[in-house]
Amino acid sequence: MPADLRAMLETLRLQLLSLSVTAPYYYSRLLRITQQLDYVVQAWPAEDWPVRQPSESLSRRQIHGLVLTRQQFLEQVAEVETRVLNAEQPPGSYAGHQHLLDLLLCLG
Repeated sequence: MPADLRAMLETLRLQLLSLSVTAPYYYSRLLRITQQLDYVVQAWPAEDWPVRQPSESLSRRQIHGLVLTRQQFLEQVAEVETRVLNAEQPPGSYAGHQHLLDLLLCLG
């Protein structure tokens, strides 16, 4: 993966980890992070997409992320975006927040 995309992933990860559900403009910020992740995944060179098989030591959440194709991953990102756009209360967006964090960590 190109260094600039790796740096963007790390920045997104840090932004998401520091984003509190009570932060001003929470929904807008979460939506922006989701859109930026979509950009990174689409710009990711196909030959560099992770295809490794999960090892026995990984959790179920990590295994799920490792076996996703790029298209499946983009579908998951779109699902998070829809969840955030339709969230009327912080608990609804928190599920999207956690899902997005899971996806980011799987790409690490």
